[in-house]
Formats: sequence, structure tokens, C-alpha cells
Amino acid sequence: MRITATTSIPETDTEPEPLRRGAKGQQVKHAQNQLLHAGLSLPRYGADGDYGRETAAAVARFQQLHGLRVTGALDGNTLRALENAPSPSPDYGALFADGVLRAVLAIGYDEAGSQEPEQARVLQGLAQRGYTWVADDQRAALGLDDEGKYLTREQDGRRVIIELITPDVDQPKQRFADALRRSELVMYGGHARYGSGPDFDDIHSPAGNFVIGAPYEPGHVTLGPNDLQAGALTPDYQLMFFDGCSTWRYFDDLRSKTPGKTTRNLDVIGSTTELYWNVTAANLLAALDGVTSGQNLEQLEDALDAVNRAGPADQRRYFRGDGFEDN
Repeated sequence: MRITATTSIPETDTEPEPLRRGAKGQQVKHAQNQLLHAGLSLPRYGADGDYGRETAAAVARFQQLHGLRVTGALDGNTLRALENAPSPSPDYGALFADGVLRAVLAIGYDEAGSQEPEQARVLQGLAQRGYTWVADDQRAALGLDDEGKYLTREQDGRRVIIELITPDVDQPKQRFADALRRSELVMYGGHARYGSGPDFDDIHSPAGNFVIGAPYEPGHVTLGPNDLQAGALTPDYQLMFFDGCSTWRYFDDLRSKTPGKTTRNLDVIGSTTELYWNVTAANLLAALDGVTSGQNLEQLEDALDAVNRAGPADQRRYFRGDGFEDN
């Protein structure tokens, strides 16, 4: 759990003018990145260097959590507190509350077949980590249906159950939709389809698209109705990880289109830029390793960034979290 301060840093008479709404530039972008590092939510615009309403709300929330005067402006006290803020963690107490972590690991479709070697790498990696297929006679005892592909591992008195969903299973989109609404840990790797959502078939077919929101650039992907609004997510805590190109675009829709989902019961980790297909399995396994070993947000982001260091974009952060400040 996150520990928050209860006293503020004494103010001085030599403080620079606070940054506030309307400010722009690198100093604002640096502060926004610090807010993201501290687990605050900037789901719609991210670190864009523009001090707007979203940034002011995140600053105010940070100030409230750390016992600072709540103004929504970045004064000296707030900047210093941001510099020293510890990295938050997923709510591991909620994820493992009953000793079992229920997860879904889904891999999307690529028109050139790039998903196939990544599926093989995922299975190889899971086997190396001690995961085994759930036998038919185990399903009822574990509360699993007869059709899904499930792997499991038990270690130190805690069990992890993973449903593996790939484009070649029966009705992959529907299985993903069902798993998304009940699983404590959701992991997807594949095309982001211009920010519209995971996809389990050809880009021109709406049948396999799980639609989270509108694409940021129209005309490329064929979509059906919004699937996120078709059914409620569990009111329990969930952690979601999305690999793919700029999956941070899912953040806002994941809460605004799902009644009852807030930063208190949904944390999300998504990519900030374009990614290569050939690191999909490595990203999914790094996310799984981080969660099962109890890493904090910074450690999770560092591990994912290390995987993508040779990616198509040259930047410090390839992934960022959203919503973790309420844990």
C-alpha cells in the first residue's frame, strides 16, 4: 500500500512563481512525467507539455494525498514532493486476496502472421516458469469452463490461473470479453488498431475487434459497436496491461465507458509509442513476472522499457501506468 505524507514542506520566501493552467513547455512536461511516475492519471493527454484541466486535477489529487495545500498549481512544495515521491504498486492485497490470481493472457491477430511465433514464445516462457496445462479433471475444482485453454502454477501457497486466448481459439473476441469482465489481471499483446482496442482477426473485419473507443485516425480499421459498454466489469480491483502501439489511448475509455470503474479499482499499464511485434511475448511475460513477484510500478515500467530499448522509437519510457495513486 502507498504511504502518504501528512505534513507539508515549509514554504520559503524565495519560491519561483508556481506553474498553473495555461503554462506550456518542457518544465510542464517534466512535471507531468513526474506525476505519471507517481501513479497519477493523465489518461487523455499524457505528458504533452500543456498545463490544462487534466494536469491541474492530477496536481490537486497529488497535493491532497501528500498533505499539501490543494491548489492545482505546481508550487515549490509540490515540485519537491514530486521529486521525492515513491513509486506506487498494484494492489497486491486485492489481487491475491483469496490466494488465487485469475488472469487472462490474450494475443491478437496480425495480417502477416506475426502472432504465431509470439504465441510459441509465450508458451515456451510459461513452461520455463513452471506453468502447466490445466487437466480436464481439474477444471471443475478450479471453477473453469470446459472450452478454454488454461495454464496454472502454484508457488509459496499462491496459485495463478491463466486463460490463454489466441486468434485460433473458438470465438476469441467473446472469450476475451468474458475474461475481461471477471479477471483480476488482464494482459493483451497485439495490434492496438489505432487506439480502438484489441483485435483477433483481420483489420477489415469487425467480427474480431473488441472495441474500447474510437480510433485516433479514422479510415483504417472496420469496427462494430462499442464492446466495452456491452457489459459491466467486475466491481473488484483489476490490473490491466496492454502491449501494442500507443495503448495508453485506452486509458480514458476504460473508465469513462465502464460505470463503477475508477482509479480505486482499476490500474492500467499501456505503451506510449509504437512497438515491434517481435517483443510481444517478452512484454507479456515481463508484465506477468512483475506482478507475480510483487514489483512496484517503477520496477514494472523499467523491466518493460528494457525489453523495448531497441524499438522503433528512441525514448526513455515505452510504458506508463495510470491510476496507481489510490492503492
